[in-house]
Amino acid sequence: MAIITIPKILQEKLTDKGADALVRILDVVEERSQSHTLEIAEERFEKRLITEAAQIRADLKSEIISAKAELKDEIASVKTELKEEIATVRADLRITGERLSKRIETEIANLRTELKTDTTNTKSELIKWMFIFWVGQFASIVGVLTAILFAFFKK
Repeated sequence: MAIITIPKILQEKLTDKGADALVRILDVVEERSQSHTLEIAEERFEKRLITEAAQIRADLKSEIISAKAELKDEIASVKTELKEEIATVRADLRITGERLSKRIETEIANLRTELKTDTTNTKSELIKWMFIFWVGQFASIVGVLTAILFAFFKK
């Protein structure tokens, strides 16, 4: 509270009691004025706070909507890129599969050719050894028969 000094002329006219009463009245008026000023300031502050909060909410809402739309666009873009990448990978896999299939078919054909060659070689070797065996057998039989015939006719 501020100290109020009452000029002497006014104090003489009002007397000490009147001056004290005037000071009390001025103190009450000052208190009420301060209280009223605070109330007005509080009301203005609350109104401003409400307005700013509403503005912030609106700004946040629009930013959230904007971010949501950007995210949707980004997700759609990523999906499109992934679909394209998957299509590319599938095409690459298909080409690789075809190459592998052709390579396997070539290898199988080569193995068949080798197997036929080996089988033919084995057959010819087998026939050769069979011929040698039969010639040996024939020679043995002829030798035994000759020995028997010589032994039979010598007597």
